[in-house]
Order: sequence, then structure tokens, then C-alpha cells
Amino acid sequence: STEASIESIAPTVLHLLDVPVPRTMDGTVCAFAYREGFLASRPVAWSEEAAEPIAVRPAGEADDADVAEHLRGLGYLE
Repeated sequence: STEASIESIAPTVLHLLDVPVPRTMDGTVCAFAYREGFLASRPVAWSEEAAEPIAVRPAGEADDADVAEHLRGLGYLE
């Protein structure tokens, strides 16, 4: 099949970046997306460790000012 779930994007990208894929991740590596023989030459490395969540800080006023200044520089704001 050439269809994949959205959950398969992260494991596929991790494999392409040569990062072990946590077994706890939803989805699978999209083998159909690779050229023939790629997985044979570079099999998926699995990790027993859980995927670490990405820390995201909330945007603040300083971020808003930076974005506004950048947009001014691009000519989108006066």
C-alpha cells in the first residue's frame, strides 16, 4: 500500500535521520516511501526508550514584537 497514517510520519523521519525509533511510537516506518533496497542497506533501529515530549514555551509579548519587526522589515507592516 502507498497510504500511511499521520502517525507514521515521525517514525519515518526519525529513520531517515538515522535516529532510533521508539517502540512506543504510534505508526510505522513507511517502507514504500524508500527506493528499493534502502531498508535492506539501512534497517530500522528501534529504541526501548519512550519518545521525549518537546518542550514548547508559550509566546509572549517579546515574541510578538520580534514577529512584528520582522514583518515590518519584509514590508508587510508599516
